[in-house]
Amino acid sequence: MGRAKTLSVFWLLSTILVVAAPASAVSFEALLSGARETPRNASTAVGTARVEYDPSTGLFALDVFVQGIALADLAAFDLRVGPIGVAGPVIVPIGVGGFVAVPNGIRLSATGLVLPGTNQQDLLSGSTYFNLGTVAFPAGEIRGQVILVRTPAPVLSALGLLILAAGFVAAGWWLAPRLVR
Repeated sequence: MGRAKTLSVFWLLSTILVVAAPASAVSFEALLSGARETPRNASTAVGTARVEYDPSTGLFALDVFVQGIALADLAAFDLRVGPIGVAGPVIVPIGVGGFVAVPNGIRLSATGLVLPGTNQQDLLSGSTYFNLGTVAFPAGEIRGQVILVRTPAPVLSALGLLILAAGFVAAGWWLAPRLVR
C-alpha cells in the first residue's frame, strides 16, 4: 500500500472510532409550578427536577426538590409525553413512595428509571414533562416541561487517539522526504 493510501486509511479509521465512541449522559431540567399545569391552577408550590439520561441504555437518574407541598399530600408523580400546554399520557409512573421530607420541602432521588425506547425522541425534543398530583389537585398540582440542558461532547476513544497519533507519524514519514528536496 502506498504512503498516501496508508495515510488515508489512518485518518478514516480514526474518524470512525471518534464517531463510534460511547455516548455519555444527556442532562435535562424541569421547573415545576401550578402556572405550568394544564389547566393552570393557583398553587404556590414550586419544584425543580434534574435528569441525567443515558441514550445507550435508556436509563435515567432523577433528582426532584419541591417546596409548598407536604409529604402527606402527595398522590402521584410521573413522566408524561406532551408539548407545553397539552395534557398527555403517563410514560413512566415514578410514584411518590421515594419522596422524603427535607429542610424547606420534599425531595426524590431515583436511579435506574427506564424510559421507553419509543419515547426517546420525545424526551430529546422537549415533548415530555413531570406531573405531580396531590390530594387537592389529583390530576396535577405542579408540572414542568423537561428541557435539554447539555448534550455530551464528542469523545475520542483511546483506540481512536492511538490511530490518530499513528496517522500523524505516517504523515511525517510521508512528508519528510518531500520537504528535504
